[in-house]
Amino acid sequence: MEEGLVKEVNCLEWESFAFHPSPLIVLVFERYNRAAENWKALMELEKAAKVFWNAKDRLPPRTIKIDMNIETDLAYALKVRECPQLLFLRGNRMVYREKEIRTADELVKMIAHFYYNAKRPSWIDGAAVAPPI
Repeated sequence: MEEGLVKEVNCLEWESFAFHPSPLIVLVFERYNRAAENWKALMELEKAAKVFWNAKDRLPPRTIKIDMNIETDLAYALKVRECPQLLFLRGNRMVYREKEIRTADELVKMIAHFYYNAKRPSWIDGAAVAPPI
């Protein structure tokens, strides 16, 4: 998977990304298992991230990807058992875990909700969202 708006990181780089106060979205994928689904999830995430990069009025979320077959310890620590999966983090805290592949428009609404105080989309289960600190 090529480098675009979503940077691939390894275990050693994780701390510099995870423990930063700005919004972070992590795509956990498998490069060779269910490749079409993983590629679709990546493309939709890149389209959604591009919307926020082009907005100019607020800091866009950082987006990274982790190959769970290479970074097995990190995937285990993040409690990821199946891919693709999107993790929404703020600081060092997991805000939400999305196991469905969402369209870019749906992801934009989710990002706006989790990081910019927008209305909660109907498909997000309120009980699954981590309470604010």
